[in-house]
Amino acid sequence: MMKIISDMILCIFLNYHIICVFSAAQIRFPAKSESKDMNRRDI
Repeated sequence: MMKIISDMILCIFLNYHIICVFSAAQIRFPAKSESKDMNRRDI
């Protein structure tokens, strides 16, 4: 049971980290990365 909970917490932290990286990249390079990021989301 504890392993399942720890796996869920790890998954949440990994997803949160990915979201933070994407949002930080968009803030730093709004003009250059907009079209590329939109194409990735469609995939």
